[in-house]
Amino acid sequence: MNRKHGTRLMNSLTSDMIVIVVFVLAVISGSIYALYIKDRDSTVFLMLNNYILLDAKISFQVEKVLGSIYGYFKQLVVIWLFGFFSLTLPLSIGAFFIMVFSYAFTTTCIILIYGLKGLMVAVFAYGLQAIIMLAVAMYLAISSLRKNTSKGAHIQGESVFRIIPMIVGSSIIALLDILAVGNLHHIVALLL
Repeated sequence: MNRKHGTRLMNSLTSDMIVIVVFVLAVISGSIYALYIKDRDSTVFLMLNNYILLDAKISFQVEKVLGSIYGYFKQLVVIWLFGFFSLTLPLSIGAFFIMVFSYAFTTTCIILIYGLKGLMVAVFAYGLQAIIMLAVAMYLAISSLRKNTSKGAHIQGESVFRIIPMIVGSSIIALLDILAVGNLHHIVALLL
């Protein structure tokens, strides 16, 4: 009995470590890629700067909120669905990597454009949303790894209950996103 508990604990710790290592690698990769293209292609930086200064004026509309909820929910569903089977588990971890990579890349680009004030712009623009999104994504990735590495029988209903944090998280993120992006040009004007 004690041996089973120790093995289960070891599998949990291994699953947690895998997701943390993927998270750190994605952050480092996104940042290095932004630094790499800094001198080679300024188009990304110009587009990001124009979006922040000019195009970020979004009014609160139900269609935009629903579209935003759908976009965030879709990313989380990909991680969740691919985590069901051992064969597609690498795709789930890959989707998590891409999500973290994109946040790291965008944050690094904003810092490269605006300097240290860019960190504040990033925090006000999508900091809270990113924290919620990545927390839900990490939860899904870790639980998928744990489910696939343990050898016991699983209740499929447990996996269905993971939809609840995805829906709630996506809704909160979308509302914060609409509020933050709608006021992003004011925030940038105050910070710069």
